[in-house]
Amino acid sequence: MSLVLVGGCARQKIAQEREQDSQVRESGPCPDESLAFLNWRDHLPQGELLRGLCLERALWVERVGDSDDFRAHTATDAEVIDLKITQASVVTRLNGGDTLPLYTVTTKDGRSYCPNEGYAPLPEEIQKHCPPGQTSCAYFEELKGRAMLIPGSWRNNRWSVSGNEQTVSCITGAIAKCIKWGYKPGALLGGDSRKPLGDAFQACVRAARADYFGDGVSYTCANTKIDMYDKWGVNQKEISGYGFESLWDANGLVCLNRARYPDCSNLTAVPDCADPVPGTGQPWTGVRGLIGVSSDPHHLQDGACPAAFDACPMPAAFSR
Repeated sequence: MSLVLVGGCARQKIAQEREQDSQVRESGPCPDESLAFLNWRDHLPQGELLRGLCLERALWVERVGDSDDFRAHTATDAEVIDLKITQASVVTRLNGGDTLPLYTVTTKDGRSYCPNEGYAPLPEEIQKHCPPGQTSCAYFEELKGRAMLIPGSWRNNRWSVSGNEQTVSCITGAIAKCIKWGYKPGALLGGDSRKPLGDAFQACVRAARADYFGDGVSYTCANTKIDMYDKWGVNQKEISGYGFESLWDANGLVCLNRARYPDCSNLTAVPDCADPVPGTGQPWTGVRGLIGVSSDPHHLQDGACPAAFDACPMPAAFSR
């Protein structure tokens, strides 16, 4: 496996930023709305309130008896939160044709755990799923304020299924988005044992978050547009103007052609990292990897790297 390289100074800087992040998080659990009112500048992608090394908008939960009450744990196990998780009256259709029920999640004092803004689709997604001339439709409206409840949990930076553990993920989080995109853990594509969607799911979560080192640190910001496509054709390349960025499999990054944010000086491209899909709508031709990502190069003010503490602006809306 080809990997990006990081120098000792960069590693020390990341460690210092993590320590600073941890000190801030001591004021509350990962999904702590109070920090937003302090003009908190989150730096991880794909969610509303994004908390350092905590996987955004996702908690692993255990049901209390046969009720709708759950005990929810943060990604660091530092906090336990009482939640009520109620199945909604709608199901959502995943890419590939499968369906999944959606849930409403509230805290003990009646507040919605998931953001009300919901999923903000890209123009390409609207064109694919909505009638001509509409800017949104039922396919996306049904996601507002909802969450998924999935057997298993994302712990130690990988997905595992153990005992009665489940994960609740708001639709704005990376876990729910990857499932919405068709990568459902535990399922087989078309019943084919050679195509476990759990492998694609793990690749998707890391690719969406640009977790290049597989250590939970993200190198992208919320609302950064990407084009994700896979070896099995669940998602195909759709945007012709984007340049190839990276290749991923269930274990993480396979190779890097260009960082999503090229100003991250501690990332080194791998010369032999070629795009396995030569053009939009074309089949996968590569022998390595499972998921490919294309994007436009993005830059933050003053050339900051998204992995740095407080680098990304607070997201005003949520997008892929």
